[in-house]
Amino acid sequence: RGRHQVCPAVGVGVHAGPSPSPRAGPSPSPSPRAGPSRARRALSGAFVLESRLGFVNSWYAVLARAIPAIAVAIVITFTADHSAPLGFVTFGLFATVVGAVLTVLSFRSAPGVTRTLQLAQGIITLLAGVVSLASSAGGLPFFVFLLSAFAVLTGSIELYLGLRERKRERAARDWIFAGGLTLLLAIIVLVVPPDLVQTFTGPDGVQRALTASVVVVGVLGAYWAILGIYLVIAALSLKWAPDAAPETIEA
Repeated sequence: RGRHQVCPAVGVGVHAGPSPSPRAGPSPSPSPRAGPSRARRALSGAFVLESRLGFVNSWYAVLARAIPAIAVAIVITFTADHSAPLGFVTFGLFATVVGAVLTVLSFRSAPGVTRTLQLAQGIITLLAGVVSLASSAGGLPFFVFLLSAFAVLTGSIELYLGLRERKRERAARDWIFAGGLTLLLAIIVLVVPPDLVQTFTGPDGVQRALTASVVVVGVLGAYWAILGIYLVIAALSLKWAPDAAPETIEA
């Protein structure tokens, strides 16, 4: 109830209303689920970001492509017989290994266009390698067809990915270089005359012949040498590059 008080200065009664009662109980604390839930969402977002960058920026994935390229380049360099069967075997080994690596590591990317195209690149490379190993006696025309088809398809995919991700991914410039170099391989292979036969005398006085298979396999070896050396440098650059600042993920 209110209390009736007399104000001494005025001399009149003042009716005081009921005094406010203190708030019952302590103020409600935030739900204990809010903190962990926010943390889980942040960790989930960080995991998605790390998965998306796992394939793109991993130096070991780039190095896994460089090692087979350098290995087959060395084989071609120190092999005198640049015939179509040698091209089938070396290309088959390279494409099978690299295709398997690309296919497996593409699953570390987040679902989306990038992952789909990386997976397509890996599958095309793997299939080309298997077909090449199974067709070692297929002859030069089929080898040129298989090699050029592989180079056009995978080179276009990798070049597109590099251009698409050039502002977001550190490895985009490597994709652009590798894709452009692969497309250049297709152009050179296709312009070599299939009936090319040019005889010449070597420094040792032995007469030799420059044929289409010698040119195609030699160009393929040069492609692998350039690609392998570039990818080694790119892999080391990614390994020693400072980590990018972590992105802020809103809950």
